[in-house]
Amino acid sequence: MSESAKHTKLAGEWLTVSHTNLEPMLEKLGAPFIIRKVAPRAKPSQKISFDDSKMYITTETGFMTKESVVIIDGTEFNDEMFQKPLVATAAVNEKGSIILQGKLGGTDITILREVNDEDQMILTINVGDIECVRKFSRK
Repeated sequence: MSESAKHTKLAGEWLTVSHTNLEPMLEKLGAPFIIRKVAPRAKPSQKISFDDSKMYITTETGFMTKESVVIIDGTEFNDEMFQKPLVATAAVNEKGSIILQGKLGGTDITILREVNDEDQMILTINVGDIECVRKFSRK
């Protein structure tokens, strides 16, 4: 089975339903003040697709669009958040879920994307002792 076939549950367009601990997580990551205040009110959508060992994510809000390519074979790659480098990042497939681990400004960050039994995408972001959970429904 190809890497892209393993992730068909995550592929598609998603709309934000809810979130917990978003502002504290953003503060811990050093997000600018305006982002921390606007982000909890925004309802971003995400479009996810796969091609072999790469996951393509387009996140759109009313004030920004971010495109990311995540290599999901454990190979380290670089990305950025809030104009800061997200370094020593590696992502792997674990039973259809995508787990990404890296550092942002010296802070460890773990991001888990999975689909629950209600067909919602659950995006769990752990930064130190803060866990932020965002739930998305299919568009």
